Amino acid sequence: MSLAGGLAAFVHFALVVGFLIVTIAVVRRHRPDAWLPMLGAAITELAGTLIYRVLITVGPMFMDRSGASVGHLGGFYAGMSLLSTCINVVFWVLLLVGLVRVAKPPVTEIPGAPPYR
Repeated sequence: MSLAGGLAAFVHFALVVGFLIVTIAVVRRHRPDAWLPMLGAAITELAGTLIYRVLITVGPMFMDRSGASVGHLGGFYAGMSLLSTCINVVFWVLLLVGLVRVAKPPVTEIPGAPPYR
């Protein structure tokens, strides 16, 4: 992995961990109705990132040692793209559900408070 690729992976990992911390510390406290989908999105992205990075690093090495042909390596990368796409779809669905809940008025109503605008 090149220096730029390693730096990009580190920054992405740091941002995902930051998203997880903000979700647990801030969203959970202020919007308990919206924090679970956002927590699911953060965990999905963190686990997906770690799994993808490990598999994309060690997968070709194992395939090379087993004597797999170039066609099998292409199939491996196609499978990794499919896995990455599935993880991203789950991440975005959970994140959008959480954001929609944050955009809506809070579920709890305060007696005597004016209507939410």
